[in-house]
Amino acid sequence: MNETHDMNETHDFRDGRGPVPAHRHTNPGGTVGGWVDDNSTVSDDSIVGPDSTVLGGSCVSGRSTVSGGSTVSDGSRVSDGSRVSDGSRVSDGSRVSGGSVESSRHVISIGPIGESNRWMTVHRTDGGPAACHHANWSGTIDQFAIMAAVISPGHEDEIAAAMALARLRIAEWDNDRDGGGTDVGG
Repeated sequence: MNETHDMNETHDFRDGRGPVPAHRHTNPGGTVGGWVDDNSTVSDDSIVGPDSTVLGGSCVSGRSTVSGGSTVSDGSRVSDGSRVSDGSRVSDGSRVSGGSVESSRHVISIGPIGESNRWMTVHRTDGGPAACHHANWSGTIDQFAIMAAVISPGHEDEIAAAMALARLRIAEWDNDRDGGGTDVGG
């Protein structure tokens, strides 16, 4: 995250803020990448496609890629070689770690929930079980089910409802992987 940029440069992300201080990310190899607002960070080893954006205090790191007109916003984190592509949006403080988001439907954020009043994010991974993040905890949805009573006593009904919704989305991803396809809005 050592890139330097013109401190007087601005860009309108078309999010209602108008032009804000921003810069073009320099991708590995020196190619010009997409726009990053000056409140966000992208590591030197990560790629932001020329038509993609990172804004709102978000962070892209660890050899991750944001491409194909995709957006990472609202304090979200993309790390550990993750790929966000095909016009996907990762927002609302979501965390994607070691996964592949090829559609906005490949990540779901539910919240705020639990005692911590934080968002639960579940995202598709590359072939493994879906990843689940809540507050400072990360693991699988099944591990979260076990931990929920410990980390959020008194919020079991709320967490059960959030997990039921997450499990529906995970079933959709599994069906898609098995060649069943996904009928969205049908």
